Order: sequence, then structure tokens, then C-alpha cells
Amino acid sequence: MFLNRISRKRGVSLAILPTLGMVALMSMPTNIAWAQPLQPGETMIFPALVVAQAGTEAEAEAALAAGNSARAISIYSTMIQATPKKFTLYLKRGIAYYGAKQFDKAADDFGQFITLRPALIEGYLNRAYAYKELGKADEGLADLAKVQSLDAGKVDEKLRGDLYLAKKDFPNAITAYTKIAAKGGPDGGVAYLLIGDAYAAQGDNANALANYTKGITAAPKNPYGYAQRGRSYVQAKQYDLGIKDLTQYITLAPGEPYGYYLRGLANVSLKTPAGYAAAKTDLTKYITLEKNPANALIGTKLLADAQRETDDHRGAVESYSKIIAANNKESNALFLRGMSYMSLKDYPNATKDFQTYATAFPTGPNAGDAAYNLGSAYLLTKDYDKAVPAYTAAIKIDNKDAASYYGRMIAYNETKAYDKVVPDSEAVILNADPKSEQFADAHLKQASAYDSLAKAKGDKSLGAKALATMKKYVALRPKDTNGAAYYQDLVSLYSDPATQIAEYTIVLGTPPTDPKAAANLYFNRGAAYSQTKQYDLAIADFNKVATLTPSDKEVYIYLAQNQALKGDTENAIASYTKAIPLNPENADLVVARASLYVDKQDAASFAKADTDLTAYETKVGSKVDPDILLLHARIKRSLGKPDDAIAMYVRHLAVEKDPALITASTKELGGVYFAKKDYANAIKTYSDYLSKNGKDAPVLASRATAYRLTDDTDKAMADANAALAIEPNSAMALTERGLINNKIGDKVGDADPDKAGAAWDAAIADCDKAIAANAKYSLAYYCKGFAAYKNASDKGKADTKYLDTALDAFNKFLQVAPPTDPLIASAKSAVADIKVQKGG
Repeated sequence: MFLNRISRKRGVSLAILPTLGMVALMSMPTNIAWAQPLQPGETMIFPALVVAQAGTEAEAEAALAAGNSARAISIYSTMIQATPKKFTLYLKRGIAYYGAKQFDKAADDFGQFITLRPALIEGYLNRAYAYKELGKADEGLADLAKVQSLDAGKVDEKLRGDLYLAKKDFPNAITAYTKIAAKGGPDGGVAYLLIGDAYAAQGDNANALANYTKGITAAPKNPYGYAQRGRSYVQAKQYDLGIKDLTQYITLAPGEPYGYYLRGLANVSLKTPAGYAAAKTDLTKYITLEKNPANALIGTKLLADAQRETDDHRGAVESYSKIIAANNKESNALFLRGMSYMSLKDYPNATKDFQTYATAFPTGPNAGDAAYNLGSAYLLTKDYDKAVPAYTAAIKIDNKDAASYYGRMIAYNETKAYDKVVPDSEAVILNADPKSEQFADAHLKQASAYDSLAKAKGDKSLGAKALATMKKYVALRPKDTNGAAYYQDLVSLYSDPATQIAEYTIVLGTPPTDPKAAANLYFNRGAAYSQTKQYDLAIADFNKVATLTPSDKEVYIYLAQNQALKGDTENAIASYTKAIPLNPENADLVVARASLYVDKQDAASFAKADTDLTAYETKVGSKVDPDILLLHARIKRSLGKPDDAIAMYVRHLAVEKDPALITASTKELGGVYFAKKDYANAIKTYSDYLSKNGKDAPVLASRATAYRLTDDTDKAMADANAALAIEPNSAMALTERGLINNKIGDKVGDADPDKAGAAWDAAIADCDKAIAANAKYSLAYYCKGFAAYKNASDKGKADTKYLDTALDAFNKFLQVAPPTDPLIASAKSAVADIKVQKGG
């Protein structure tokens, strides 16, 4: 009955990967040759800069070539003091600083070179490299822009791509890398890999995989491609493909730990015995290769998971012990080691770990589970007095923890504390899975406890509870012959109304020949089944009543109610249809049927509900409940009957007393007026609503639309601004303000093109914000398109560059708008006109 448990299934995160030190997203292995800061004499240096050097300068170059950057820097510094205007010395010392990883000083020297020779590209290009290392992507890109202006052929597209990637400008990074990829060869292959990195950084795994594949095809011996594609496959849960790539990576770079870790992760993720076994091998190898202790520790955690999943609990204990030795704050490792001790039945060590956890991590993520398992260890060793407080500690952490209630219930039962068994068994029944063994056994233990208490106190009401509980147990475990025998004992001891169903069933074993008498028994048993929520059995009995006495006025009501509770809407409607003519005085039956029609949520059923509620309202007259009027108004609205809906909302508002329902009804009424294009009444109704709910941004935006459509741009703008003050990123409100500015531009375009142009620019800006907030909000593109289209005309800024903006916006509108959008025709017409204006 007792199983060790871990409350949370812990997935293995990929977050470790960028820290592993070999290759990771957006980092290249050291064996890939890309441009570094220019050395004197390299092809990127203009011949004019290759000045013959001798003496101490030659000595500095020799020191730099030998890797002695400090010596080279010292010599160059001495020479600069002597000849501070000699610009090449700043370039060379900057390169030396770069080699020494003193990137800030390198950038300063390259800046001095630029000051002395601003027309030469070397200073800008080398400083861009330094800025890359300093994390100053914008400054690096500015320097590359200068190189572009001086000599476009000298721009390092790889560097440009890296800088864009650093600032997460992925489209521009991809553009730069694509230029390298287009040249083909190994460098082109590596560029594809970097393009893959850019897509991966955006979460676009499909394009990442496609580009990694291109990179691998162009540079099949480059291990980085297999590592990154394998990583992407793992992220995409295509573990078999990931393992295949990572195996190739390991073949090409067998001494690098990264591949073993990631392949181990993929194998663990397979969640198969073979996968866990392979993961153990990979992760053991990873740990032996990894030089970074922190990374090795992460690998050890994953290894421990694989060991635990393969029942290698001794290995898991060893791994968890290493983790704990490295960091005694590793609460999860302490907890899981205790779990492995439990699996090994090493209860003393398990108890020790769980006690340590409770003391050191009283609010830790596994505090409840640790307390539970501590209780279980005591229970399994029959130390019941210690088990109870351990389970109690678990319950304090999670008062819905069925397993802890169950364990404490067993401990109480073993110590004959029956008065405490009852509430714990109730807690198990309330919180456990109804299909679990704990759920069933809690009924048995509760029945036994009630029985013992009834006998001790001479209280038959407790015996009745024992009987009722035991009946449930027998239903849960009908094949338990001992349970059935015990139930019969309880029946003989305690007779009460709870035995009705059993008694009726016995009698109905040979039903009476009189139809009415038999129908009465079935009816009463059906009612009892219904009270215990056994709706199928209740329905079966009520159907038998209907067969035996088809004119019974009540049976179809009970039948309909039970069918509705079961969720059998169609048959419930049919039963109410039979009950209504048998009970013409009961108008509530019509409402009940209407409610079921509404539950079906289709137009035909709404129409039937409409008919039912109309009949009900006619019958009861002014006594109609406000809730019915509101429901009827909503049905009218769903049926596309705005005038009828308006009339019903007005009736509802005239009698409703609940402020919340008045508010809801007013808001909905405003929406009906708006849909009907009755903007004056929409404005009035929205205003009534907003007088009590002024912070409702969508309603403010809707009223703004109504004002705009009635040509009151001042009030429209005020409402749009108010909506945006509440929800600054509301695509609806931003677009509405853009449309208002469009309207303003239209009004003043003939008389004041400058004012119109400013209004249309404001509309474009708002629409851009709306698109940023919700890229699928089609109206924002339409609004932007017409603002730009108008600004290209002589009524605005008369600037044809706006035509491109308009064309792009309209095309995007046509992509995202639903096919039934009435604005599509207008957008297509505008696109056609723009193309004519652009000459094709």
C-alpha cells in the first residue's frame, strides 16, 4: 500500500548548454578561423601602411609573434611616448592589447589611430572587433558603417553578423551571414551554421535546422554543425535524430565533453530503459572530460536521474552524495538520495536524509515530500508514534496531500486512535484519485473506525455511518469477498434509511405484478440513486416508471433533471417536452428546457429557446424574473435580432436590482447598438456604463469608434487617449487613435497639408505600436496603409516614399485579414493604385 513518491516530474533543462564551455548557441569553437584584429602586413592593410620597421619596433613585433603581448605593449608604449604622432604605433599597440584581451585599451588605441588617420579603414575595423568583445554592438556597427562608407569591399560581414546577433537583431545578422554563405566553401558552410544560430535564438527551430543542414553539407568535417543541429533536434524532441548528430560530433571531437552531455540529455529524454542506460555511459564520460567543476556537477545530476530510472539506486546514492559534498545547499539531491535509500530499503539512511531536509530546508520545494517519506520510513519500521508527526508536518505544507493523510490514517489505525482515523480518511476521500487504492482503502478504514466507535460508545448513528461508508467501499471493490461479508455484518447491526437502495433492490428482485406498486418502488429507488449522484441508475429506474405509468406527472421531470445532471442534453430536452403538457401550471419547466437549448450553443437551438422564453414571459407577465430577461436578451443578440435584443435589454434594465448585472446588461446593450450602427444610442449607452466603470479600456475604445463614425473627432480622441492611459499596449485603442488621426487628416488635407501630414504620421506611429502589440490585428495594417497612402499625396507630405510603407501595410493586411473582411476590396484597390503610381 505504500509507494515512495516524488510529487513533481522534473524535466531536464537545456539551460546548462551555454555554460558548458565547448560549443553552445551563438558561440563558435576555437578551431573555426574567422577574421581577428588586423596585424601589420595582412591582406586587409593598405600597402601605404606597411612601413618598413626596424630596431625596437621589430623587437615588439617579434614579442607579439611569440605571444608576449605584455612585452610588445611595453615597447610600443615607449615608442609612442617618443613619437606620439606615429599613427601605426597605435594600431600595433591596439592589436597587442587585443591579443592580451585588454579590449577597452585596444579600442582606445584604435580610436587614437582614427583620430590621426580618419580616412583609413583599419582603425574603424579593428575597433569594431574590440567593441564586439566589449559587448558594445551598436558602437561596433557604427564603426563598420564607417568602413562601408570608406571601402565597402573591406567590410567583414561575419563581424557585422556577430554584432547584430549580439544585440539580438536577428534579421540583420542573418542578412550579413547570408552574404558569406552565398560565397560557398567551408566559410560559407560556417556562415550557414551561424544563420542557424540566429534562427535558434529566436526559437525558430525549423529554420535553424534547415540552415544547420546546409552548413553541414558545405562543411561536413566541422563538428560545430553536428553539435548545433543535434542540440536543435533535442530541443524539438526529435531525440533519435539528435543522438545521430551528436554521435557524429563526438566522432569528430572525441575529446570535447559537450557532445557526451547533450547526447546523454537526449537519451534521458527518450524515457526508455535503453535510453537511460546509454545516458549513464555518456554522462559518465562527460564527467571525466569536463574540467569545469560546476558543469561536471550538472552532469552528475543528470547521471543521477538516469541511475535512478534504471533502478541503479546505489549509483544514484553515490552521485547524489557527490552533489551534496560539493554544495550542501542542494536540497533536491538530498531529497532524491533519501528516495534512493527508500528504494534500497535502507530506512535508517533514508530517515537521516529526510530529517536533515526537514531541518535545513523547512520551506524547500520538496519539504512536503520529504516529510511524507520520513513518515513512510517510520511507518514501514512500525515506529507509529514518530510517523504521525512526520505526516502532520507534510500536511501543514500541503493540506490537500492525500498520501500524507493516508499514511497518518494508517498510523492512527494501528494505534487504535479511531476518532482520528475518521477525519483523515475523509481527507483522503476528498483529495485522492477516485481510482486509486488509497481512495478505496480510506472507505474501508473509515467504516471500520465508525464501527469500532459505535460499539465503544453504543451510538447507532455512528453505525449508520459505518454502513453508508462500507456500501461505497463495496461499490468500489465489488470483488472483495471479505469486504462484502463485512458489509453484510454492518447491515445486520445498523439499519437506517441509507439502506433503502439495497432494500428496494432486494424487493425488486421479484417485482410486484401491480404496475403502480412496481412503479412506486422504481421511483423511490431512482430518487435514492439520484441523491447519491448515480444518475445512470436513476435514469434507468425513472424510465421503468414511465413505461409502467406513462401518465405520471412527475416522472418526466425527475427523468429530465437526472439526464441534465448527467450531461445528456438531448434526452433531457425530450423529457421536459413530455413533462410540460402534463404539468401546464408549472411554467418553470419551460425555462428549464430553454436553458438546455441554450447549452447546445447553435442557432437552431437558440431559436427554440427564444420560443420557450417568449411563451414563459407571456404566461407569467410582469412577474418574469430579471435573469430570464437578460438570458432572453442574449439569445436575441445571438440570433442576430438587434431590435428585439434592445427591447429585451431595456426590459431587463427596468427591473434588475443587482448592480453587477445592471452593469453587464448596459455594456452588452451598447454593443448591440454599435453593431446596429446606431452610434448615437451606442454612445449614450456606453456613457451610462462608463459612468460606473470608467476604467474599461475596450468600452472607451468602442465609444471612441462611435464618436469617430459620427464625425466627432475631438471626443473620439479623448476616449482613445483615455483607453490608452489604462491599457497603453491595447492594439484596439492604438488602432482607433490611428483611425481618428486618419479622419483628422482627411478633414484638413485640402486646406492644411502640413497638419494633415502630421496627423497621418501620428496614425502610422500608433498603428506601428498596435502591430507591435498584436501582429495579427489586421485593422492596424489597414489603418497604417491608408495613412501612408494619403501622406504620399499632395494633401499630405507629397512624399512618394510613403507609397512603399502603404504597399507593405496593405499587403500585410491582406495576409492577416479574415477572408470575409469587408475592407479587403478597398485594400486591393489601393494596392493596385499604388503600383500604378510606382510605375508597375
